[in-house]
Amino acid sequence: MALSRRLLRQNPHIAAFHFYRRYTLFRDIVLSKKFSITDYWDRYEWQGRGSPHNHGLYWMDNCPGADMEDEAARDVFARTWGFHVTAINPEPSRTMPQGEGNPLSVDPLSIEMTFLRLSQIVNRCQRHKCNTTYCLRVRKRTGDLARDMEGAAADIEAANVANPERECRFDFPRALRELAAVIRKEGRSYYVFEAARNDSLMNNFNPAIILGWLANIDISPCTSLQAVITYAAKYCSKSEKKTESFARLADQVLPHTSHVQPLLSFSSRLMNKLIAERDYSAQEISHLLLNIPLQEGTRMVVTVDCRPLERQARSYRVDGDVNEAIGSYRKYLERKDQHEDITYLEYLQSYNLNTWRRLAAHAKKRVLSYFPRYKSMEASSQFNDFCRVKLMMVHPHRSPEELLVVGGQRFDSFTAAYMHCRQHHDTHADDHYGEPDTDELTAEEDEFELEIHEEPIAEEDWHELARMLPDRPLEEEDIDILGRRDIDINYDWTPRVGRPWRLAIP
Repeated sequence: MALSRRLLRQNPHIAAFHFYRRYTLFRDIVLSKKFSITDYWDRYEWQGRGSPHNHGLYWMDNCPGADMEDEAARDVFARTWGFHVTAINPEPSRTMPQGEGNPLSVDPLSIEMTFLRLSQIVNRCQRHKCNTTYCLRVRKRTGDLARDMEGAAADIEAANVANPERECRFDFPRALRELAAVIRKEGRSYYVFEAARNDSLMNNFNPAIILGWLANIDISPCTSLQAVITYAAKYCSKSEKKTESFARLADQVLPHTSHVQPLLSFSSRLMNKLIAERDYSAQEISHLLLNIPLQEGTRMVVTVDCRPLERQARSYRVDGDVNEAIGSYRKYLERKDQHEDITYLEYLQSYNLNTWRRLAAHAKKRVLSYFPRYKSMEASSQFNDFCRVKLMMVHPHRSPEELLVVGGQRFDSFTAAYMHCRQHHDTHADDHYGEPDTDELTAEEDEFELEIHEEPIAEEDWHELARMLPDRPLEEEDIDILGRRDIDINYDWTPRVGRPWRLAIP
């Protein structure tokens, strides 16, 4: 173990590339074939100590519909996914026999796939361990007893037995159940899938995946669009530790700025402060230096600027000369006559944005990322802009003013034009920008209070050595005078000029 830890610390680039390569092969060879995956989106993430994770969303062929309002549909959903996702521990009371080695370190090709092998792996990787720095939180109290919905009572009772004051934000321990079910839990507006389980601390797993991946996993079928959005916002795309604004950082640095070289002193201190705001693991840095993508997916994403044409951002290319780059919307408005009847939505989803050639028949449509997303409520001051965007996407036009004309009739506002369009046009493709008077789905508020736990700072070896010297307190040099100290000025740097740098200790 000590050798592995040292090799990992000395070769983070190998570990970073190995994780990336292993995951992509596993996704393409195992996941795609076993689950008939048609689309995917995944993102790499590193925890504070450097361990890599991959969060992903996967779309499948011929999976059961997610109509959670129908009880029969919920039963079909639970039975179907119950064959693939389970929390059944092959040996729920298993203890590691003396002399048994790490099941993850043996050659998997030389080991027979048995229930004993499965038991060894899931009991090592999949059993959850609650602790205050990771998952135990104080639940926010609303006083609304109606939120204690179907299926939640047993889980809450199990959690209270484990810790009466704090609850696990991952809902462990969970109630045992003989069959998989789709239930609604406390504090959630959507249904969730609960696998059959005989172990209250076992994470969901698929036997084939866990035997192939040989590391901890979590797998859960999505029951609704709200569940997908909540997962994507809270886990898939969660940000790292929030950093403070530049202004606040500058305020903290200014009192310590040297008056001798204030600009250099301020810049160096601000950069040090910025770097210290978030921990970057060696593997994360290696991942970036190896030019490995941080996010992958089967669809290309195109950003759609929804602001009025005169307010849309302009971009410039500098290649000897400064040239203005034409945006996608201007390209659409200035299209050739042969593309007269093509809508802006079709152009963005299914055409080469530069050559106007239609993408191949088997090519997947692009995903549109709209900015800004205007409010769709009629009472909102943004509703007229919302209607303009809806018309802009599905009505062929040469200028924004043409959008005011619908069915040969001219209207005074985009709102009136869009309302007329809704009454007389029912064949427009879905632009995924939303519908009038419908709230945009957002991630649900966290059920638990935020707690910050500072990680212990590991001191360098020289700190410990210096502390062992009698009556020699630690000395730290002011970064503002580095290079201008007597020891720096008096040192003969001639032999080192023009040679590769290395740490020089006179």
